[in-house]
Amino acid sequence: MMPAMRRLIVIGALVIAAALLFAWSEWRAADGQALLRAPHEQEPRPVVTERVITPMTVGGEVTAPVVIRRPELQFEQCTRGGKLRVGGIPILEAVIDADGAPRDVRLVKGIEPCIDAAFLDSIRQSRFKPGMYRGKPVPTIMNYTLHIHLR
Repeated sequence: MMPAMRRLIVIGALVIAAALLFAWSEWRAADGQALLRAPHEQEPRPVVTERVITPMTVGGEVTAPVVIRRPELQFEQCTRGGKLRVGGIPILEAVIDADGAPRDVRLVKGIEPCIDAAFLDSIRQSRFKPGMYRGKPVPTIMNYTLHIHLR
């Protein structure tokens, strides 16, 4: 073989050896030695005790939450002595927990700040039978609308 070709082979072998040495040191630094122990000598894995379930949308096998209790809307302070003339459909979005309590209630579309606040308070104080998935209660995302015509 030619001396130049032999040099290239030696250099290539050295590069591969250096890469393998680097990979081995990284593996060892990341506690790769645990893989070399016998199964009964390995450290136990941590047990996850709490599972976070993302809210599900209603449809398919997921049933909608049912209102158990919702307080009356209080619009008296909003009418300003009977002078407020407004109409519209405010839209709220809420997550109903697996225990039936609303959380993360937010206004999607409002019509008048005072009426929107009363609607938000009404939903926050409401209680629901939670949505179900395969017979088990799950958090669900719901949209609520209210048709308002104050004349």
